[in-house]
Amino acid sequence: MARITKPLSAREVSEAKPKDKEYNLYDGQGLQLRVKPSGKRVWVFNYFEPFTKRRRNLTLGDFPDLSLALARENPVIAEPS
Repeated sequence: MARITKPLSAREVSEAKPKDKEYNLYDGQGLQLRVKPSGKRVWVFNYFEPFTKRRRNLTLGDFPDLSLALARENPVIAEPS
């Protein structure tokens, strides 16, 4: 059974500090904030590609240029109606 990920808050995203190694903060439904040792923060969408049966990462943009709310509203991530 899959684990339920607690959604990120805007405060958690803005206060994400760089560490010695790159790490990810997970928001759920494939959306992640990748925090690099340089301090750069990048939104990444992790998805399954059905034809190749592989997981892929799609870079959506940098934080703060792309906010948490806009990253969640991205049409690539939005669930079909």
